[in-house]
Amino acid sequence: QLVVLLIFMLWQVAAGVILPAEIDQIKIKDPTVTHPFPRLFFNYEDIETLRKKADTSHARITAEVKFAARQIMRRPELYVPPVNEARFHASWNEKVGNNLCIFALYCLLYPDDTEALAVAHQYMDRLARYPSWEVRGGEHDEMPMSHSIVGLSTAFDFLYHTLSVDQRKFYFERIRKATARHFERFKSASWGKFHLQNHVLNNCVGLLTGALIVNALDKRGEMWIKLVTAHLNRTTTLISSIIDGSLDEGVPYSTYTSRSLTMFAFFANRHMNLNYYDNYWFRQYFWYLYGTLLPGYKETVGIGDACRTWFYGPESQLVFLDTFILKKGYANWLAFKIKENRERTGALKSSGSQQWTTVHTEYIWYNEEIPERAPEADGITKLTTFSDWGVVTYGASAPPGSTFLSFKSSYLHGRAINNAVTYSLQPHLINGWSSLNPGHEHPDQNSFTFWPRGQPFITEGYYGAKFSFNNNVLMFAPSKKTRLCGPPYEGEIGECYKWLSWMSDESAGLSADIIAAYEDDGYAFISGEAVNAYSPQLRLKSVYRNAFLVTPDVLLVVDNVEKHGDSEVDRFASFFQTNAGKLGVQHLDIYDRPVAVLRYDDKTFTAAWVVTNDQPTKAAYQAINFPKANDFQYSSTQYLNVSGYLTDSLTRIAYVFYGPGPTVSLPEFTFKDESGYVASITVDSTEYNLRVVSQHDNPTKRLTFLGHTGFATLQTSNGEKIKFGKDSYQPTPVLYDIEELASETNSETTSESCKRSPLTYILLLASVFALIIVALFCQKRIHYYWTTVTIIMLVIFFCIGQLEALAADCSVKKVVVQVVHHHQSTVDPGTKLPSVFISSLKQAGAEMIGVLFNKTTDFVYLSFPQDIALEKFSDADPYIVNPCVWEINEAYENPISDWLRQLYWNPYEAVEKLKGDNQGSVIPVETLEYMSEKAKLYPGARLALAAANGFWNLKLPWMQEALGASARVIYTVRDPRSWVAYMIASKQYEYIWNTLRKIFSSDPCAVQGTFHPAFTPIRSMVNSDDFEDPAKLLAHLWFADTLATLELLAGTNDYLIVKVEDLVNEPENTAEMIFAFVGMPFSTAARHYVLQMTRSNDFKLPFNEQLRPTNLNFWHHVLTSLDIETIESITMPLMTKLDYKPV
Repeated sequence: QLVVLLIFMLWQVAAGVILPAEIDQIKIKDPTVTHPFPRLFFNYEDIETLRKKADTSHARITAEVKFAARQIMRRPELYVPPVNEARFHASWNEKVGNNLCIFALYCLLYPDDTEALAVAHQYMDRLARYPSWEVRGGEHDEMPMSHSIVGLSTAFDFLYHTLSVDQRKFYFERIRKATARHFERFKSASWGKFHLQNHVLNNCVGLLTGALIVNALDKRGEMWIKLVTAHLNRTTTLISSIIDGSLDEGVPYSTYTSRSLTMFAFFANRHMNLNYYDNYWFRQYFWYLYGTLLPGYKETVGIGDACRTWFYGPESQLVFLDTFILKKGYANWLAFKIKENRERTGALKSSGSQQWTTVHTEYIWYNEEIPERAPEADGITKLTTFSDWGVVTYGASAPPGSTFLSFKSSYLHGRAINNAVTYSLQPHLINGWSSLNPGHEHPDQNSFTFWPRGQPFITEGYYGAKFSFNNNVLMFAPSKKTRLCGPPYEGEIGECYKWLSWMSDESAGLSADIIAAYEDDGYAFISGEAVNAYSPQLRLKSVYRNAFLVTPDVLLVVDNVEKHGDSEVDRFASFFQTNAGKLGVQHLDIYDRPVAVLRYDDKTFTAAWVVTNDQPTKAAYQAINFPKANDFQYSSTQYLNVSGYLTDSLTRIAYVFYGPGPTVSLPEFTFKDESGYVASITVDSTEYNLRVVSQHDNPTKRLTFLGHTGFATLQTSNGEKIKFGKDSYQPTPVLYDIEELASETNSETTSESCKRSPLTYILLLASVFALIIVALFCQKRIHYYWTTVTIIMLVIFFCIGQLEALAADCSVKKVVVQVVHHHQSTVDPGTKLPSVFISSLKQAGAEMIGVLFNKTTDFVYLSFPQDIALEKFSDADPYIVNPCVWEINEAYENPISDWLRQLYWNPYEAVEKLKGDNQGSVIPVETLEYMSEKAKLYPGARLALAAANGFWNLKLPWMQEALGASARVIYTVRDPRSWVAYMIASKQYEYIWNTLRKIFSSDPCAVQGTFHPAFTPIRSMVNSDDFEDPAKLLAHLWFADTLATLELLAGTNDYLIVKVEDLVNEPENTAEMIFAFVGMPFSTAARHYVLQMTRSNDFKLPFNEQLRPTNLNFWHHVLTSLDIETIESITMPLMTKLDYKPV
């Protein structure tokens, strides 16, 4: 067996699956305990404490433990494994292992209940005597086996002290054999290669649980532990990229995966000293559960293969989050809210296979010392966007009776993992789609649900076969495909199978995206583009759906379907699931046409629709039954089907859905052209006119059609006007007001180092004393040798030189009086489209902010080609700083100005020209190709340039003039201590020193520009060969460049100062502020990227540190205390005004 294990390890290494270093870093603790068991979650010495909590702090959880125990005792034939082994193998049997855990916990807490203990021993004995734990006919699926391993291992661990010697040997050997067999399957089964899918986590944690038991008495378990932990470590690394806490399989299946993830994180910490608690996904998982909870705390969003509630927990996962990660009481509060509102009967009852699976971990992990409290914004109806999952909810976790709306438009497997596969971002972790399994996803892009006043109207199709008509989406005809599951219509990519087909060539391009998600004063506007969720053979140009919540009772939905000229598609069919009440289609006199009516709990819900081409439509109510494979799957669905014709290249269909109460008119298109439409609807005598731009990816078209750069405008007959995407966010800019400095006195603006340095007074006194001695010598009042006098004269010259340097230093710091203040834009960004220029010192933030603009279709982004400037305007190396100020009046006289303006007005032609001139350029050809493709695909996109090399900082006013009046300048700064530490740690100091010597060896501005006096101390230092103090030189460099840049910006408009630390500490707020300053919408993609950049493991600081708030002060570990004191003494005037705190 050892030989086989070694061969497997070598195969894993050769295949790039698990590396030796990954195994070596896993060290299993060897606890010094008097009893070998329990060991999984607690020690023998902890049992008494657990028992004392049962009827006190943990009473609410204990009530469920007791209830489960009574049920098992009362009906053992339903829960205890049957004597007849065939019955055990005949059906899905995970409940046997699941229910054993809670029953073992009951016996542990109440040892006097000997009757229950006898049943528990019988339960364990029957399970252990089965030679195998698979389901007959499903031997390829190891899930039931994993549940049985967890169940028997947990019961053995909890009840070890109650077992006889023979029982201990028998159960241990059965666990060892089952775990060994599970490990053999791990080596060959898909779950040993996949990541993230629920089978992977469940099976791996089953293997880990059994291995931890085995390792206590048999060291063969050690290698099992290390290998499965290494595999799970890769999964947790990938999951850290999913920054919204979601999982692609939907909320119910996420609780299956998170049940295993929490167990793994706990086991890894307890048994291996591995810390996964700082994984950002865990922190956000609370908000995922909270933001998908329907009003009333009884059920969740049913996206994907889902039921209306949760499969496992989520109370256990929630108390885990509060105990080990959040520690705020939010998760404990939500756990007990869900527990209090659970239904034990009816449609919302949990499955018998899963209802008690996680109660034992909930009991163990619950920390009663963390008081329960609701999140601050609880009870307020709000919009929540899951930027990775591609889902928006409105009204989640709101009070009972509140309106709920959800909308889904997403990438296959979510944005982060899809990008990782598409662009091979983490090839050492995943091998394309063959390492993943998003089969539980649905063909449901642009699907939505609507629960007016908490009543189900438009619902999900829930768990079932992957048919487009089982979701609230569009289908089209005719189709060129030979296999259709809803003929003659073709739906979204991946449909027609039991699981979503994700491995086909078409599926590789499956994507959709949330375009807009805004709320304002009770209105909500959500839109999604799903054209890439359909086969390219259909030749569709846009499938753009807008959902507008008019009132809590009324939802207006508009589908904008645009075809290419050669498309043969001429029909559409839309589907709306209504899995509540009785649905029918009838004629209503108020509309003079057929409408759909749903009757639910004696209430009436209505759906009506119109089409822009005035062609007739058909409506039908249909119901479908599916094979029911598991007891938690839905076996049927019912839906409304509206079908019609696509006679024009652009067709729009408007639907209105409303609950009982309001009087609602039929939607009407009062204006429409290729750019957009105006849809009008009247609700209770109030008219609502929604103006929506169809070409959502073209900011020029949005500006022309709407008068602003957002996505829609609402006007009501009551005088309300709301610009969705423009006025929906009112930023509170974190702009650093250093204007006050201009009004301070000279004494206040003199730096501390100038006012208080003892060296100043010592040098001054030495100079005066030496001068007196020389004067007396010349008057022959004292007698010295000429040698002595010569030495005294040299001392005088040295002191004067040092005083001059100090004076220059102080004078530079006094320039602050005239320099630093900020401007907000004085040009309304809604009147003209902006161009953007981002600049900073090297590694001071421009590259971080610049990439945000690359994640939106509104901008063509370029990391500015500094070599052009170097070649045409200066012989100085531009990669550090450039002390030359370019005059604004020269902005139209340089060759680069013409290229910049061309890039601004026509990015595509400018990039094409740059590609032609790119011989020998440092700009990668693939970068230019990408820019060219994006500029061609999005002709309305504006220009965003980022220069992170320091060369352009003193040219920002010139750049503003060159780019035109609508240019927006963003200047990023970084804590000088952090910046200096990075330069020292990355071993760039010698290069910087040599570069500065080259720059200042002659007049650096001889070719063009004017030398800025802030750099005078730098010139003095590099010319004096003072090479021994890197911190001092770099601090002066940061101070001079920052000071000069702020001085120059003070005389301009439309600039923004952004601190890197703000982007890291408050990424969403800071990025939202940046886009508000620019005057463009903050896209879902940019929102996702800024969080992924600052919260995941994907982006690093020096020394492989994660770019997170806790790591911003890494400079403490790089700089000495003397370095820090030197840097602060030099830069303190600007540090203070930029709100950087001294040590």
